[in-house]
Amino acid sequence: MKTSLSHSEAVSGYKKPALFFILSTLIPWAFWFAAGFVSRITPYEQKYLDVAGMLAFVGLPNPVVVAFFRNRAEYRLRVQRRHQDREAARRRPERKQIGIEPLVSGRRSDGLI
Repeated sequence: MKTSLSHSEAVSGYKKPALFFILSTLIPWAFWFAAGFVSRITPYEQKYLDVAGMLAFVGLPNPVVVAFFRNRAEYRLRVQRRHQDREAARRRPERKQIGIEPLVSGRRSDGLI
């Protein structure tokens, strides 16, 4: 099984990016405008403020939810992402290679501590 995609193959897997950006912008703003409307209802009551807070909070993770539902069926892209994560973890330098081992361990290499 091929685990690495070329750049053009990976980019072509993301269908309709404009739709993603439209949805990930309009859905949160719809929740936030609804929260603003509910929070301004008079007479002010705690239940309205609670509903407004919930609506505002529900609007925050919507871009992530949109991305998840748009790409959940794309197995190739998930495999590519996992492969990239593994490669990045494999290339991550050790502490000794970047010179922070004495800072982390609390000992200096010259034996002063």
